[in-house]
Amino acid sequence: MQFDPTFRDDMLNDLVWQQAMIDVVLPAPGRYGTLRVVREAVQTVLLYGQRLTFPQPIPWTRLYEGNTLWMSDTPQERLMMVRGTTGMYGHILVAGGGLGLYPQYLRRHQPVDQITIVERHAEVVELLQATLAADPAIEIIHGSFEQFIFEQHARTFDSCYIDIHPTLDPRWMPGMNWLRDQCAAIVAGPLRIWGYQWMAREFVKGLEREYIPLLRRDLHFDNPLGRDLRRALPSLWQRWSDAQLHAWLMAYSYRSAWPLEWSYLRAPHTAAAERPAA
Repeated sequence: MQFDPTFRDDMLNDLVWQQAMIDVVLPAPGRYGTLRVVREAVQTVLLYGQRLTFPQPIPWTRLYEGNTLWMSDTPQERLMMVRGTTGMYGHILVAGGGLGLYPQYLRRHQPVDQITIVERHAEVVELLQATLAADPAIEIIHGSFEQFIFEQHARTFDSCYIDIHPTLDPRWMPGMNWLRDQCAAIVAGPLRIWGYQWMAREFVKGLEREYIPLLRRDLHFDNPLGRDLRRALPSLWQRWSDAQLHAWLMAYSYRSAWPLEWSYLRAPHTAAAERPAA
């Protein structure tokens, strides 16, 4: 498995924009069980923390569960998906289906033989089947991605893309790292995680703001992250410069890992970033 933690999908250039703004197949507006697909014209959207305004309103598609936005096809979402296809090839394993943007970008821009999508939400599977099932190269599996990778003994994949975390909340970092590590046995080539570098930067900001000040007073949060960080820091870390400590914390963000079953909501809130779909 090849995983580059420094890879950024929150990037913009002319080529990525052109690749992202192609026509894609999207589910029709309406209700799909507990889900709701809405298509509405909006002239101003967020793009990496800035407001992007078009000459006139453009219709964008959004997927909601109740009032919670799960996914959209607005520019930031499209750009991150296109960037996430970089280097992918062969038989690609995709964790999480969303609106089906990512498989369509793979088919358009990368040397793809087959795509296997694993999605745990039955109603999202229904949406994907309505938009993607006509493509014989795409396989859609209803189930838990964690269970799927543990059950694969004879099956391997050339590439993998993980997009099952609902936000860029940095508290997902250890769980995403753990899931990445579990994929090592079945993924031969590149593995990418949606928003990973963005999330790592937010993770480190949270550690510097919330955790490190406590550790300087010989205290720590009594949770998995607080205890693990305390154990992992070298004994002389308080003599480091701010730059040295920041570099160490970035490296720590890439390797800290424990199972997804841990309740991240019990941890002190660090610096969360909403899913960049609005």
